[in-house]
Amino acid sequence: MIEEAPKKKKLHPRRRPSFKYIEWKILAYIIILMLFALTYTWQYEIEKVLNYRYYSGNEATTIQSFPNGETEDLKVHFIDVGCADATFIELPDNKTMLIDTAGENAYTQKSIDALMLYLETNVYRYKENNILDYLVITHPDRDHYMGAISIIKTYDVRNFIRPIVLSKEEKEFFSNDGVSNTFDNMEVKNVDSYNQTISYIKKDIQKDDTKNMLWCKAGLDLSNDCYTLKFITPQKISYGDSWNNYSPSIYLRYKDKSFLFMGDGEKEVEKEACDYFLYDLGALNIDVLKVGHHGSNTSSSNLFLNATSPKYCIISTRVGVFQNVPSSDAIERIENETNAEIYRTDYNGNIIFGVSDKGNVGISVSYGSFAFVLKYIYVKLYYVLIPLSIIVYILIFNQHKFTRDERIMIELQKEYKQRQKIIKKMMRSKTNV
Repeated sequence: MIEEAPKKKKLHPRRRPSFKYIEWKILAYIIILMLFALTYTWQYEIEKVLNYRYYSGNEATTIQSFPNGETEDLKVHFIDVGCADATFIELPDNKTMLIDTAGENAYTQKSIDALMLYLETNVYRYKENNILDYLVITHPDRDHYMGAISIIKTYDVRNFIRPIVLSKEEKEFFSNDGVSNTFDNMEVKNVDSYNQTISYIKKDIQKDDTKNMLWCKAGLDLSNDCYTLKFITPQKISYGDSWNNYSPSIYLRYKDKSFLFMGDGEKEVEKEACDYFLYDLGALNIDVLKVGHHGSNTSSSNLFLNATSPKYCIISTRVGVFQNVPSSDAIERIENETNAEIYRTDYNGNIIFGVSDKGNVGISVSYGSFAFVLKYIYVKLYYVLIPLSIIVYILIFNQHKFTRDERIMIELQKEYKQRQKIIKKMMRSKTNV
Protein backbone atom coordinates (compact mmCIF):
# COMPACT_ATOMS: atom_id res chain seq x y z
CA MET A 1 0.00 0.00 0.00
CA ILE A 2 1.40 3.35 -1.08
CA GLU A 3 0.92 6.21 1.38
CA GLU A 4 -0.65 9.39 0.04
CA ALA A 5 1.19 12.65 0.50
CA PRO A 6 -0.20 14.54 3.53
CA LYS A 7 -1.92 17.82 2.65
CA LYS A 8 -1.16 19.68 5.85
CA LYS A 9 1.15 19.14 8.76
CA LYS A 10 2.40 21.44 11.51
CA LEU A 11 6.10 21.75 12.04
CA HIS A 12 7.64 20.74 15.33
CA PRO A 13 7.64 23.74 17.74
CA ARG A 14 11.43 23.78 17.77
CA ARG A 15 11.49 24.05 14.00
CA ARG A 16 8.82 26.79 13.72
CA PRO A 17 10.42 30.04 12.41
CA SER A 18 9.37 32.23 15.38
CA PHE A 19 12.27 34.64 14.95
CA LYS A 20 11.45 34.96 11.26
CA TYR A 21 8.02 36.39 12.10
CA ILE A 22 9.63 39.12 14.20
CA GLU A 23 12.12 39.88 11.44
CA TRP A 24 9.36 40.31 8.87
CA LYS A 25 7.44 42.56 11.25
CA ILE A 26 10.49 44.74 11.89
CA LEU A 27 11.12 44.95 8.14
CA ALA A 28 7.54 46.11 7.56
CA TYR A 29 7.86 48.85 10.18
CA ILE A 30 11.24 49.99 8.83
CA ILE A 31 9.87 50.32 5.29
CA ILE A 32 6.79 52.23 6.50
CA LEU A 33 8.95 54.59 8.58
CA MET A 34 11.19 55.19 5.57
CA LEU A 35 8.08 55.88 3.52
CA PHE A 36 6.95 58.51 6.03
CA ALA A 37 10.44 60.04 6.20
CA LEU A 38 10.75 60.30 2.42
CA THR A 39 7.29 61.84 2.02
CA TYR A 40 8.10 64.37 4.76
CA THR A 41 11.37 65.26 3.03
CA TRP A 42 9.78 65.53 -0.42
CA GLN A 43 6.41 66.78 0.79
CA TYR A 44 6.28 69.86 -1.40
CA GLU A 45 7.39 67.96 -4.53
CA ILE A 46 4.86 65.16 -3.91
CA GLU A 47 2.03 67.62 -3.30
CA LYS A 48 2.88 69.40 -6.55
CA VAL A 49 2.56 66.08 -8.39
CA LEU A 50 -0.67 65.10 -6.63
CA ASN A 51 -2.28 68.51 -7.22
CA TYR A 52 -0.55 69.35 -10.48
CA ARG A 53 -3.47 71.34 -11.88
CA TYR A 54 -3.42 73.72 -8.90
CA TYR A 55 0.33 74.21 -8.61
CA SER A 56 0.86 74.58 -12.36
CA GLY A 57 -1.80 77.29 -12.53
CA ASN A 58 -0.93 78.96 -9.26
CA GLU A 59 1.82 81.20 -10.59
CA ALA A 60 0.60 84.74 -10.00
CA THR A 61 -0.27 86.76 -13.08
CA THR A 62 0.73 90.42 -12.69
CA ILE A 63 -2.04 92.90 -13.45
CA GLN A 64 -0.19 95.98 -12.26
CA SER A 65 3.53 95.83 -11.51
CA PHE A 66 5.65 97.94 -9.19
CA PRO A 67 7.88 100.55 -10.83
CA ASN A 68 11.68 100.42 -10.60
CA GLY A 69 11.80 96.89 -9.18
CA GLU A 70 10.00 97.81 -5.93
CA THR A 71 8.52 95.04 -3.79
CA GLU A 72 5.55 95.03 -1.43
CA ASP A 73 5.92 95.90 2.25
CA LEU A 74 2.19 95.37 2.78
CA LYS A 75 0.45 92.43 1.13
CA VAL A 76 -3.29 91.71 1.16
CA HIS A 77 -4.63 88.38 -0.14
CA PHE A 78 -8.30 88.15 -1.07
CA ILE A 79 -8.64 84.36 -1.17
CA ASP A 80 -11.07 82.51 -3.40
CA VAL A 81 -13.19 80.51 -0.93
CA GLY A 82 -16.48 80.55 -2.83
CA CYS A 83 -19.39 82.61 -1.53
CA ALA A 84 -17.64 83.17 1.80
CA ASP A 85 -14.89 85.42 3.15
CA ALA A 86 -11.20 84.98 3.89
CA THR A 87 -8.71 87.86 3.65
CA PHE A 88 -5.10 87.43 4.73
CA ILE A 89 -2.96 90.48 5.50
CA GLU A 90 0.85 90.55 5.77
CA LEU A 91 1.62 93.79 7.60
CA PRO A 92 4.83 95.84 7.16
CA ASP A 93 6.08 94.87 10.65
CA ASN A 94 5.80 91.14 9.71
CA LYS A 95 2.62 90.67 11.72
CA THR A 96 -0.24 88.78 10.11
CA MET A 97 -4.03 88.99 10.21
CA LEU A 98 -6.71 86.67 8.86
CA ILE A 99 -10.17 88.22 8.50
CA ASP A 100 -12.77 85.41 8.46
CA THR A 101 -12.14 81.74 7.82
CA ALA A 102 -14.30 80.57 4.88
CA GLY A 103 -16.98 77.89 5.09
CA GLU A 104 -19.41 78.48 2.22
CA ASN A 105 -22.87 77.15 3.10
CA ALA A 106 -23.18 75.04 -0.04
CA TYR A 107 -19.69 73.47 0.15
CA THR A 108 -18.45 74.12 3.67
CA GLN A 109 -15.51 71.71 3.81
CA LYS A 110 -14.36 72.45 0.26
CA SER A 111 -14.36 76.17 1.10
CA ILE A 112 -12.23 75.51 4.19
CA ASP A 113 -9.91 73.24 2.18
CA ALA A 114 -9.45 76.06 -0.34
CA LEU A 115 -8.40 78.44 2.44
CA MET A 116 -5.97 75.96 4.01
CA LEU A 117 -4.50 75.07 0.61
CA TYR A 118 -3.89 78.73 -0.23
CA LEU A 119 -2.30 79.61 3.12
CA GLU A 120 -0.01 76.60 3.01
CA THR A 121 1.01 77.11 -0.61
CA ASN A 122 1.28 80.89 -0.89
CA VAL A 123 1.99 82.19 2.61
CA TYR A 124 3.32 79.90 5.32
CA ARG A 125 5.57 77.83 3.07
CA TYR A 126 7.82 80.89 2.92
CA LYS A 127 7.64 81.86 6.59
CA GLU A 128 9.98 80.79 9.38
CA ASN A 129 7.12 80.10 11.80
CA ASN A 130 3.41 79.27 11.81
CA ILE A 131 2.30 82.26 13.89
CA LEU A 132 -0.93 84.08 13.06
CA ASP A 133 -0.96 87.31 15.05
CA TYR A 134 -4.65 88.19 14.61
CA LEU A 135 -7.59 85.96 13.77
CA VAL A 136 -10.73 88.03 13.14
CA ILE A 137 -14.21 86.51 13.02
CA THR A 138 -16.38 89.37 11.82
CA HIS A 139 -19.84 88.01 12.70
CA PRO A 140 -21.63 84.76 13.57
CA ASP A 141 -22.56 83.50 10.08
CA ARG A 142 -21.25 80.08 9.01
CA ASP A 143 -19.50 81.33 5.87
CA HIS A 144 -17.23 83.48 8.05
CA TYR A 145 -16.26 81.30 11.04
CA MET A 146 -16.55 77.62 10.06
CA GLY A 147 -12.83 77.30 9.27
CA ALA A 148 -11.69 78.84 12.58
CA ILE A 149 -11.06 75.51 14.32
CA SER A 150 -8.94 74.26 11.38
CA ILE A 151 -6.91 77.47 11.52
CA ILE A 152 -6.34 77.15 15.27
CA LYS A 153 -5.26 73.51 14.91
CA THR A 154 -2.79 74.38 12.15
CA TYR A 155 -1.39 77.77 13.19
CA ASP A 156 -0.31 79.42 16.42
CA VAL A 157 -2.95 82.13 16.82
CA ARG A 158 -1.87 84.85 19.24
CA ASN A 159 -4.93 87.15 19.33
CA PHE A 160 -8.57 86.25 18.71
CA ILE A 161 -10.90 89.07 17.68
CA ARG A 162 -14.45 87.76 17.93
CA PRO A 163 -17.96 89.16 17.35
CA ILE A 164 -19.87 90.97 20.10
CA VAL A 165 -22.37 88.11 19.99
CA LEU A 166 -22.44 85.53 22.79
CA SER A 167 -22.67 81.79 22.42
CA LYS A 168 -25.37 79.96 24.37
CA GLU A 169 -22.78 78.67 26.85
CA GLU A 170 -21.49 82.20 27.50
CA LYS A 171 -24.98 83.58 28.02
CA GLU A 172 -25.76 80.90 30.57
CA PHE A 173 -22.50 81.61 32.40
CA PHE A 174 -23.07 85.37 32.60
CA SER A 175 -26.71 84.88 33.58
CA ASN A 176 -25.68 82.73 36.54
CA ASP A 177 -22.80 84.85 37.86
CA GLY A 178 -25.20 87.29 39.52
CA VAL A 179 -23.44 90.37 38.16
CA SER A 180 -25.28 92.87 35.99
CA ASN A 181 -23.02 94.15 33.22
CA THR A 182 -22.85 94.91 29.51
CA PHE A 183 -23.14 91.22 28.65
CA ASP A 184 -26.82 91.36 29.62
CA ASN A 185 -27.50 93.49 26.55
CA MET A 186 -25.59 91.32 24.09
CA GLU A 187 -27.38 89.04 21.65
CA VAL A 188 -26.95 85.26 21.58
CA LYS A 189 -26.38 83.11 18.52
CA ASN A 190 -27.60 79.68 19.60
CA VAL A 191 -26.19 77.55 16.80
CA ASP A 192 -24.11 74.45 17.58
CA SER A 193 -21.29 75.31 15.18
CA TYR A 194 -20.92 78.84 16.61
CA ASN A 195 -21.05 77.53 20.20
CA GLN A 196 -18.35 74.96 19.37
CA THR A 197 -16.13 77.54 17.67
CA ILE A 198 -16.23 80.01 20.58
CA SER A 199 -15.70 77.18 23.06
CA TYR A 200 -12.68 75.91 21.10
CA ILE A 201 -11.17 79.40 20.98
CA LYS A 202 -11.52 79.78 24.75
CA LYS A 203 -9.90 76.40 25.39
CA ASP A 204 -6.97 77.37 23.17
CA ILE A 205 -6.52 80.63 25.08
CA GLN A 206 -6.54 78.79 28.41
CA LYS A 207 -3.53 76.74 27.28
CA ASP A 208 -1.34 79.84 26.90
CA ASP A 209 -1.71 82.98 29.02
CA THR A 210 0.07 85.06 26.36
CA LYS A 211 -2.94 84.73 24.03
CA ASN A 212 -5.74 87.28 24.07
CA MET A 213 -9.40 87.58 23.14
CA LEU A 214 -10.63 90.95 21.89
CA TRP A 215 -14.03 92.21 20.81
CA CYS A 216 -14.92 93.14 17.23
CA LYS A 217 -16.16 96.67 17.84
CA ALA A 218 -15.43 100.32 17.12
CA GLY A 219 -12.46 101.70 19.01
CA LEU A 220 -10.18 98.67 18.72
CA ASP A 221 -6.89 100.15 17.52
CA LEU A 222 -3.98 97.95 16.42
CA SER A 223 -1.99 100.76 14.81
CA ASN A 224 1.70 101.49 15.27
CA ASP A 225 4.19 104.03 13.94
CA CYS A 226 4.32 102.18 10.63
CA TYR A 227 0.64 101.84 9.72
CA THR A 228 -2.92 102.58 10.86
CA LEU A 229 -5.20 99.62 11.63
CA LYS A 230 -8.52 100.49 13.28
CA PHE A 231 -11.98 99.00 13.78
CA ILE A 232 -14.44 101.82 13.09
CA THR A 233 -17.67 99.80 13.46
CA PRO A 234 -19.85 98.31 14.93
CA GLN A 235 -20.67 101.22 17.19
CA LYS A 236 -23.54 99.55 19.05
CA ILE A 237 -23.65 96.54 21.36
CA SER A 238 -26.77 95.05 19.79
CA TYR A 239 -28.32 94.99 16.32
CA GLY A 240 -30.90 92.37 17.25
CA ASP A 241 -30.65 89.26 15.13
CA SER A 242 -29.40 91.19 12.09
CA TRP A 243 -26.12 89.26 12.27
CA ASN A 244 -24.48 90.93 9.24
CA ASN A 245 -24.46 94.31 10.98
CA TYR A 246 -22.11 93.03 13.68
CA SER A 247 -19.41 92.99 10.98
CA PRO A 248 -16.64 95.47 11.71
CA SER A 249 -15.44 98.01 9.18
CA ILE A 250 -11.67 97.56 9.39
CA TYR A 251 -9.61 100.50 8.17
CA LEU A 252 -5.98 99.93 7.14
CA ARG A 253 -3.64 102.65 5.90
CA TYR A 254 0.00 102.33 4.87
CA LYS A 255 1.97 105.18 3.32
CA ASP A 256 -0.80 107.02 1.45
CA LYS A 257 -2.76 103.90 0.44
CA SER A 258 -5.86 102.77 2.33
CA PHE A 259 -8.01 99.63 2.55
CA LEU A 260 -11.49 99.16 4.01
CA PHE A 261 -12.74 95.66 4.81
CA MET A 262 -16.52 95.49 5.29
CA GLY A 263 -17.26 91.83 6.10
CA ASP A 264 -21.01 91.43 5.55
CA GLY A 265 -21.75 94.94 6.76
CA GLU A 266 -25.03 96.23 5.39
CA LYS A 267 -26.31 99.79 4.86
CA GLU A 268 -26.74 100.48 8.60
CA VAL A 269 -23.07 99.70 9.24
CA GLU A 270 -22.07 101.63 6.13
CA LYS A 271 -23.87 104.67 7.59
CA GLU A 272 -21.83 104.29 10.80
CA ALA A 273 -18.64 104.13 8.72
CA CYS A 274 -19.66 107.31 6.88
CA ASP A 275 -20.18 109.06 10.22
CA TYR A 276 -16.63 108.07 11.18
CA PHE A 277 -15.24 109.50 7.94
CA LEU A 278 -16.98 112.80 8.60
CA TYR A 279 -14.79 113.20 11.70
CA ASP A 280 -11.65 112.04 9.93
CA LEU A 281 -11.47 113.58 6.47
CA GLY A 282 -8.04 112.08 5.98
CA ALA A 283 -9.65 108.65 5.87
CA LEU A 284 -11.76 109.50 2.81
CA ASN A 285 -10.97 108.26 -0.68
CA ILE A 286 -10.37 104.58 0.00
CA ASP A 287 -8.02 102.91 -2.47
CA VAL A 288 -9.20 99.31 -2.01
CA LEU A 289 -12.70 98.42 -0.77
CA LYS A 290 -13.62 94.89 0.21
CA VAL A 291 -17.30 95.13 -0.79
CA GLY A 292 -19.80 94.14 1.91
CA HIS A 293 -21.94 90.99 1.90
CA HIS A 294 -20.49 89.35 -1.22
CA GLY A 295 -21.85 92.11 -3.44
CA SER A 296 -25.41 91.79 -2.17
CA ASN A 297 -27.97 94.54 -2.73
CA THR A 298 -28.14 95.00 1.07
CA SER A 299 -24.75 96.76 0.88
CA SER A 300 -22.88 99.27 -1.27
CA SER A 301 -25.32 102.17 -0.86
CA ASN A 302 -24.91 105.32 -2.91
CA LEU A 303 -24.08 107.31 0.25
CA PHE A 304 -21.31 104.91 1.23
CA LEU A 305 -19.79 104.68 -2.25
CA ASN A 306 -19.75 108.47 -2.59
CA ALA A 307 -18.11 108.87 0.81
CA THR A 308 -15.35 106.29 0.22
CA SER A 309 -14.76 106.78 -3.54
CA PRO A 310 -12.80 103.52 -3.92
CA LYS A 311 -10.38 102.98 -6.79
CA TYR A 312 -10.61 99.18 -6.57
CA CYS A 313 -13.53 97.06 -5.35
CA ILE A 314 -13.09 93.41 -4.36
CA ILE A 315 -16.06 91.03 -4.20
CA SER A 316 -15.65 87.62 -2.58
CA THR A 317 -18.47 85.61 -4.09
CA ARG A 318 -19.73 82.80 -6.31
CA VAL A 319 -22.73 82.94 -8.59
CA GLY A 320 -25.66 80.65 -7.85
CA VAL A 321 -25.24 80.10 -4.10
CA PHE A 322 -27.77 82.75 -3.07
CA GLN A 323 -30.33 84.44 -5.24
CA ASN A 324 -29.12 87.78 -6.56
CA VAL A 325 -25.63 87.49 -5.02
CA PRO A 326 -23.72 89.27 -6.33
CA SER A 327 -26.45 91.76 -7.11
CA SER A 328 -26.52 93.40 -10.52
CA ASP A 329 -27.99 96.49 -8.81
CA ALA A 330 -25.07 96.72 -6.38
CA ILE A 331 -22.54 96.30 -9.17
CA GLU A 332 -24.34 98.93 -11.23
CA ARG A 333 -24.16 101.36 -8.28
CA ILE A 334 -20.43 100.73 -7.93
CA GLU A 335 -19.92 101.40 -11.64
CA ASN A 336 -22.09 104.53 -11.65
CA GLU A 337 -20.94 106.10 -8.36
CA THR A 338 -17.23 105.35 -8.67
CA ASN A 339 -14.58 104.79 -11.31
CA ALA A 340 -13.42 101.69 -9.47
CA GLU A 341 -11.99 98.59 -11.10
CA ILE A 342 -13.99 95.56 -9.91
CA TYR A 343 -12.27 92.28 -9.08
CA ARG A 344 -14.24 89.14 -8.18
CA THR A 345 -12.88 85.93 -6.71
CA ASP A 346 -15.20 83.83 -8.89
CA TYR A 347 -13.85 85.53 -12.05
CA ASN A 348 -10.29 86.43 -11.09
CA GLY A 349 -9.44 83.75 -8.51
CA ASN A 350 -7.12 84.74 -5.68
CA ILE A 351 -6.49 88.50 -5.77
CA ILE A 352 -3.34 89.99 -4.21
CA PHE A 353 -2.71 93.69 -3.58
CA GLY A 354 0.71 94.92 -2.52
CA VAL A 355 1.93 98.34 -1.37
CA SER A 356 5.64 99.22 -1.57
CA ASP A 357 7.56 101.44 0.82
CA LYS A 358 7.19 104.20 -1.80
CA GLY A 359 3.41 103.93 -1.67
CA ASN A 360 2.98 102.28 -5.07
CA VAL A 361 0.42 99.53 -5.66
CA GLY A 362 1.00 96.16 -7.31
CA ILE A 363 -1.84 93.80 -8.28
CA SER A 364 -1.70 90.13 -9.22
CA VAL A 365 -4.13 87.23 -9.51
CA SER A 366 -3.70 83.46 -9.36
CA TYR A 367 -5.76 80.36 -10.07
CA GLY A 368 -8.80 80.22 -7.79
CA SER A 369 -8.29 77.93 -4.79
CA PHE A 370 -11.99 77.17 -4.35
CA ALA A 371 -12.44 76.73 -8.10
CA PHE A 372 -9.76 74.02 -8.00
CA VAL A 373 -11.04 72.24 -4.90
CA LEU A 374 -14.61 72.27 -6.19
CA LYS A 375 -13.82 71.11 -9.72
CA TYR A 376 -11.01 68.65 -9.08
CA ILE A 377 -10.12 66.20 -6.35
CA TYR A 378 -7.87 67.98 -3.90
CA VAL A 379 -5.49 65.16 -2.94
CA LYS A 380 -3.91 65.57 0.47
CA LEU A 381 -0.68 63.75 1.20
CA TYR A 382 -2.18 61.45 3.80
CA TYR A 383 -4.83 60.33 1.28
CA VAL A 384 -1.94 58.53 -0.44
CA LEU A 385 0.42 57.85 2.46
CA ILE A 386 -1.94 55.88 4.71
CA PRO A 387 -3.32 53.51 2.02
CA LEU A 388 0.19 53.00 0.67
CA SER A 389 1.47 52.07 4.16
CA ILE A 390 -1.36 49.57 4.58
CA ILE A 391 -0.57 48.01 1.19
CA VAL A 392 3.12 47.72 2.08
CA TYR A 393 2.26 46.10 5.41
CA ILE A 394 -0.08 43.55 3.81
CA LEU A 395 2.34 42.68 1.00
CA ILE A 396 5.19 42.05 3.41
CA PHE A 397 3.14 39.79 5.66
CA ASN A 398 1.72 37.96 2.65
CA GLN A 399 5.29 37.37 1.59
CA HIS A 400 6.09 36.05 5.08
CA LYS A 401 3.10 33.71 4.96
CA PHE A 402 4.04 32.48 1.48
CA THR A 403 7.62 31.68 2.40
CA ARG A 404 6.60 29.94 5.64
CA ASP A 405 4.01 27.77 3.84
CA GLU A 406 6.58 27.04 1.18
CA ARG A 407 9.08 25.84 3.78
CA ILE A 408 6.43 23.62 5.37
CA MET A 409 5.58 22.06 2.01
CA ILE A 410 9.28 21.38 1.31
CA GLU A 411 9.62 19.65 4.69
CA LEU A 412 6.51 17.55 4.08
CA GLN A 413 7.67 16.59 0.60
CA LYS A 414 11.04 15.46 1.99
CA GLU A 415 9.33 13.36 4.67
CA TYR A 416 6.98 11.89 2.04
CA LYS A 417 9.89 10.91 -0.24
CA GLN A 418 11.74 9.31 2.67
CA ARG A 419 8.68 7.25 3.56
CA GLN A 420 8.31 6.19 -0.08
CA LYS A 421 11.91 4.99 -0.13
CA ILE A 422 11.38 2.98 3.07
CA ILE A 423 8.19 1.42 1.69
CA LYS A 424 9.93 0.45 -1.58
CA LYS A 425 12.78 -1.19 0.38
CA MET A 426 10.30 -3.12 2.47
CA MET A 427 8.47 -4.27 -0.69
CA ARG A 428 11.76 -5.47 -2.26
CA SER A 429 12.74 -7.35 0.87
CA LYS A 430 9.36 -9.13 0.91
CA THR A 431 9.76 -10.02 -2.80
CA ASN A 432 13.22 -11.47 -2.26
CA VAL A 433 11.92 -13.61 0.56
